[in-house]
Amino acid sequence: MRVRGDRIMAVDEVGSIADACTRVIDLQGRTVIPGLIDSHLHLARQGNAPSYDTRQAERATTVDELLAVLQARAGSVPETSFITVIGGIELEQLRENRMASLAELDRALPSHAVYIQQGFMGPAWTNSKGKTFFEAHSVSVNDDGMFAPGDDTNAAFVAISAQQTFEDRVRGTRELMGFANSLGLTMAVDQGGTPFPGASFFDVKEDYLAIVELWRRGDMPLRVRIQHTASDRSPDRGVFEEKIENTYPLFGDDMLRFTGTGEHIVTFPIEGKVNPAYGAKVERAAMLGWSHEQHSVSNAENVQHLAMIEAANAEHSIEDLRWSLTHVFELGISGTENLIETIKSMNMGLRVQAQAYSLPTDRFPLGRTLGGENSGPLYRTLLDTGVHLGAGTDGALLGPMNPWFSLYYMVTGKDNMGRLVNPGQALTREEALALYTVNNAWFSFDEDALGSIEVGKLADLAVLSDDYLEVPEEEILGLRSVLTIVGGEIVYVGEGFLGLAPDND
Repeated sequence: MRVRGDRIMAVDEVGSIADACTRVIDLQGRTVIPGLIDSHLHLARQGNAPSYDTRQAERATTVDELLAVLQARAGSVPETSFITVIGGIELEQLRENRMASLAELDRALPSHAVYIQQGFMGPAWTNSKGKTFFEAHSVSVNDDGMFAPGDDTNAAFVAISAQQTFEDRVRGTRELMGFANSLGLTMAVDQGGTPFPGASFFDVKEDYLAIVELWRRGDMPLRVRIQHTASDRSPDRGVFEEKIENTYPLFGDDMLRFTGTGEHIVTFPIEGKVNPAYGAKVERAAMLGWSHEQHSVSNAENVQHLAMIEAANAEHSIEDLRWSLTHVFELGISGTENLIETIKSMNMGLRVQAQAYSLPTDRFPLGRTLGGENSGPLYRTLLDTGVHLGAGTDGALLGPMNPWFSLYYMVTGKDNMGRLVNPGQALTREEALALYTVNNAWFSFDEDALGSIEVGKLADLAVLSDDYLEVPEEEILGLRSVLTIVGGEIVYVGEGFLGLAPDND
């Protein structure tokens, strides 16, 4: 392969490379794939997570491994700061099915405070040094260092968040992008967050500023596509209209661009009832030519969302706008065929994620109401309908952001305990990879520039630690990138390539 500037110039037949101006990199027979794209990632929110978030904890399979990850992190964290793990982990991923104890955390991290939170609202855990901090800030913590789910966990999260500076947010976001690069990710479509208190909260007017600052500094190793999100309660002009009326669809450059709206533009559905204001909001989005992605979990939500989208489409065609529903755990079950045909008739797509790898989908409000054994999403069924399908993680708070966990789930149907929870819905490895590359590029109007290794496309590439197509299924979980390139620039180097980049995050 030959790359010049930010583009792929030749594939397979590259001609003579004996040129003094040509840099030659021997990949030592390793597998190269297009850079991975996550079409549903809460990147900005996670980058703003307080103190020194430690995403490497996602890979831990035992308490000892988790402690080792935290100890390794301690070497780069000031003793005055917390080492944190803000979501992305579940006790079930650890062989012992428990969190490290207060005593174990104290022995592993005698000089640092630690805070580990599970999911949106806990529970959470700390060590003795952290316990002292929280008690001084009037946060209730149990004698064993555990915070009860809900108010206590939220209070703990708010207490450490209050210590953050803007530069902390910029650093955290840059570190998170570097972690993404280490997994082979080269682009993410961001999803904002929620209006709820605690770790899931997202300030729609402030929380993109760290990403924008990295873009201004020319220090973005990951492409980001922003979607306008809001939690408007009424059909009247609100935050959503302020955003879509004062920016332009597809405004930005190849690194940072506004590409759509969602995954929320009105308040969350309550007991399966979609806020009727949604109809007015999607009509305005369609009128102004915005793409749109809608969080839609239950069958009832799918029905209501699609009815209002159909009404908007009748007034302003969305056929060329790449609209989509996301999550849809049960879509594809017998009786939902008409919904899929409605989606296809408007040239909409579906973005589906592997939440069930780490979290049973029946924990979602009304997530599964139609029966059946599958945790979903129904990858095989949906792909075979011909609907445009893309993949992601929904990480990194609710679950891990590691794309290889998702790819493993997509080709095996197994969760993080090795249980078959999505039987009969496996994709081939090639199909799963396509969902994570060129299929995902379609949602952000990037398919002509990204998602495949072709002449003329942007040189976004990942060199893998092993051959994705050949390794045993269980070894997919351990895959990573050893060399990641974005727009022809090396942004991450791993084992075997450490001499190629001056800085390796």
